[in-house]
Amino acid sequence: MRRMQGFTLLEMLAALSLLGLLMVLVASSFKGTSKVAEQSTRNAARLEQVHAAQRFLRQSIEGIRESPSFVGHAQALEYIAPVPMGLGGLPRLHRLQFLPDQAGHWALQVAFFDPDNGKPWGEPQVLADRLRDVHLAYRGLDDMHRESGWLEHWPWSARLPQVIRIQAQAEGNVQWTTLSVVLRTTQLTGIGQ
Repeated sequence: MRRMQGFTLLEMLAALSLLGLLMVLVASSFKGTSKVAEQSTRNAARLEQVHAAQRFLRQSIEGIRESPSFVGHAQALEYIAPVPMGLGGLPRLHRLQFLPDQAGHWALQVAFFDPDNGKPWGEPQVLADRLRDVHLAYRGLDDMHRESGWLEHWPWSARLPQVIRIQAQAEGNVQWTTLSVVLRTTQLTGIGQ
């Protein structure tokens, strides 16, 4: 009579232990991959937010045409320019502000107003948040028609600056490239060339 061959209890326990170890390794690999994918998604969304804010700023500031409503400070800027075409493309008073939050960061907010009566036009929108070291600066011609250098406050309400610079640092792995925007009125008239 032949004896049936099979696995011993010890062999079964060893196989189950190896299988359990492999399952732990696979699960931790999936968890690590999930964290990397989640971080990549957050970084991509943050990068898109910063790029969209910079695109809006560049297009909006290049559209400035009138000086009477222009006010420029280190953390705030007001001007009349057309809103994006998706919002109608009509001239509106833009109020850009860097506002502090409770975590010690800054948020860039834009609000639109009717230029004729000053009534709000829609709700204020946050263009970018979690910013640090924010700073607006202005350069143009002074009263003697000499280059002014970079100023934190634009003191000449009778004329527009030639260039507006927006500096900030974005929180996380996303870079905020310093934005220097030459106003189109400057480009059209040849001022500063």
